[in-house]
Amino acid sequence: MRNEAKAANGGALSVDQAVARLGESPKKKNVDEAEEAAPAEVTLRQAQGEEGEDALRQAQGEEAPDGDDAEEADDAEDAELEPPKFWDAKSKERFAELPRDLQQIVLAKENERNQATARALQESAERRKTAEAEAARFKSAADNLARISGEAENNFQNRWSNLDWRKAIEQHGAEGALKLQLEMQAEQRGLQLLSAAKELTDRLSHARFVQEQEALIPEFAPDLAGHDEGKARREELGRFLLGLGVPTARIPHLSALEAGLAYDAMQWRNGKAKAGALLKAPRETLPQKRMPAKPAGSAARGSAHHNRIAHLSNKRELTIDEAVELHNLKGQS
Repeated sequence: MRNEAKAANGGALSVDQAVARLGESPKKKNVDEAEEAAPAEVTLRQAQGEEGEDALRQAQGEEAPDGDDAEEADDAEDAELEPPKFWDAKSKERFAELPRDLQQIVLAKENERNQATARALQESAERRKTAEAEAARFKSAADNLARISGEAENNFQNRWSNLDWRKAIEQHGAEGALKLQLEMQAEQRGLQLLSAAKELTDRLSHARFVQEQEALIPEFAPDLAGHDEGKARREELGRFLLGLGVPTARIPHLSALEAGLAYDAMQWRNGKAKAGALLKAPRETLPQKRMPAKPAGSAARGSAHHNRIAHLSNKRELTIDEAVELHNLKGQS
């Protein structure tokens, strides 16, 4: 049985073609096919050579790091950590003495604290903004209620205060007059409801006013701040203002600034009254003492002393300091 070799195009091979095919090296053919099928690879010996690290990176598809980038990374790791910005100089020096790992912990905690503080400030600002908006809406509603209540009161008075019910009965009859009376009573109940609502809003407005002014007391009236002494001084100030004829209903509505000015005025008047009392008080009679002989020149000093007493005594009004000085001078005479 005869075997015939086929050509690549399906036809039969000639004797010369068959001999040429048999002369090819199978090993060489396999190597050529492997080189065509697989991508170039770096052998282990090349990777371990002088260019081994770069060769490995190239084989894995990575680029060799630039020398400047590597140096910058090393410098960043070795650079000194800056202390928190708002620390004082002594604390910053102490920070520099800490090991690097502790410095990193401190900076991390400081960053957490700053973030928490920022969140708290933002939340506080949002709450304040909300409170201000609510206060504005409340004030607008209170003003509208006061306006409506006043208008309703005026309308009620204009309609019903001068009504002659006897003439109303004659004009509209008993049934018509009764209807008018029921209308008046309904409007009167509406006025009562408006009055109650206005009274409530007034109390709320005053409570808000007091809260706002309490926060300003330490700034405008520091002497009136505090739970114990401040409360006692406020009570004293209230009695002082009542004595001057200030209406009782006006005193609780004083602002922090007004209260501070009133307290200063009270202190000044009290001081002036005490100085006047010292001037009017009789001097104590002291036993006569034998005075030593005055050295030369004392006459001039004594004359200035008496002149000062005479000058102060002849003044129509004295300041507190002058009144105290005059009292002391007279005591030294």
